[in-house]
Amino acid sequence: MVPKNSVKIRIAMVEDHLSYRQGLRALLEEEQDFEIVMEMDSGEEIEERYNPDEVDIILLDLRLVGQSGAITCQNLYAKYEQVRIIVLSTDFDAELIIEMIKNGASAYLSKNDCISRIKYCLRYVFEHGHCFDLKLGEILRIDASKTYKKIRNGNAFCLAFSPQEVQIALLVFSEKSTEEIAEIMNLSTRTIEKYKESIRLRVERPSFMGVIRYMLKHGLIYA
Repeated sequence: MVPKNSVKIRIAMVEDHLSYRQGLRALLEEEQDFEIVMEMDSGEEIEERYNPDEVDIILLDLRLVGQSGAITCQNLYAKYEQVRIIVLSTDFDAELIIEMIKNGASAYLSKNDCISRIKYCLRYVFEHGHCFDLKLGEILRIDASKTYKKIRNGNAFCLAFSPQEVQIALLVFSEKSTEEIAEIMNLSTRTIEKYKESIRLRVERPSFMGVIRYMLKHGLIYA
């Protein structure tokens, strides 16, 4: 999948292992649609230099010397809700991944992933805002007992969702197309689209990543 009209995807690389960073940069720059516009080795520096008008995606090492990638991701997302961050890590722990999603990650990749997976993920995040595979979707679980009622959360209440709505959200999260979701759930594509739009508007989020983060925050889905 290559972005339409050969649009350049502007990438900031935050990685403190110089040899890995140089090798990854060389492989990415083989592609005409990738442009490395920033390269640094600390979370503090990307927070200072990041400009959403100049960078499309941040490739962020999770285990940085000094401020961690987790804190950096959280800080950037708190300031720029539309930031797109792909986390690179040697750890593939379910709870850690879910925590990173809550804190703003658009994707989570292993450093051992093949370069084709990293390139695919960059393009998918650029086009769709997130990139998670079915394996990660299966990590999440639905708490059906909480989906039919409003749940007390301090003085606020979270919105109610049916198990069917949560299932649709998880399938979207797992990169399933509308046609695939319709087939899995034995519904029409038009019905699925109506569900998707209704869910997104109800939580007032611009994308389904916002929906997933909302459901995770309120315990409707969990690792």
